[in-house]
Amino acid sequence: MLVFGLTIGLFGQKWFLKITGAVAALFAFVAFMILASIFQWLNTTVGLIICGIFAIAAAVLAYWFLSREGVATMFLCIGGGFMLGSIIEGLIIAISGWESMIFYIIVTAACMVIGGLVGCQKADIVQKFLTACIGSYIFMRGWTYFLGGYPSEMEMYSMMANPDSAELDFNGLFWFYVALFVAGSFGFWYVQTNVDYFKGPSKDNDFKSSN
Repeated sequence: MLVFGLTIGLFGQKWFLKITGAVAALFAFVAFMILASIFQWLNTTVGLIICGIFAIAAAVLAYWFLSREGVATMFLCIGGGFMLGSIIEGLIIAISGWESMIFYIIVTAACMVIGGLVGCQKADIVQKFLTACIGSYIFMRGWTYFLGGYPSEMEMYSMMANPDSAELDFNGLFWFYVALFVAGSFGFWYVQTNVDYFKGPSKDNDFKSSN
């Protein structure tokens, strides 16, 4: 996750379509294999081979579909909005101890809608900002698996769904992760904006080359 987070954070806009397509392909492959496992289609060698072929086909189709600019940007807005909603709700729980599944859904939906609206007008800004945030979050979560001290998303969902569940432990290490995420987001944004090697393709150059 550390390497994956750095890759998205640094090359998010430059390799935007490739990264989005690759992530979609991975999700499609894993989702199909999980579905096949649930229905016990993998219990035989023939079933495993057939499901493997269909899973690869689903991955290829997902890569092709989500490697297009408009679709990829909307996919990023949905994923980025979901992630930002989770972070905002996590901070509210850590600061106040108050949790609400309805509020979480509203915040997450609002982040998705705002990202989608901005993405329709300023796709390059959304791509740069959200890939920086997502890359920073994945990079930060990678460290949590080694050092601990950060409640998982499932634990926070469980707490929101079951108010009587045990309170989560937000210690000093949690706030270190929050600071790391914020610093990483701004750092990746700065690098993508100011370092030529990590900048995305110029729209002006693309227009000139097409003419």
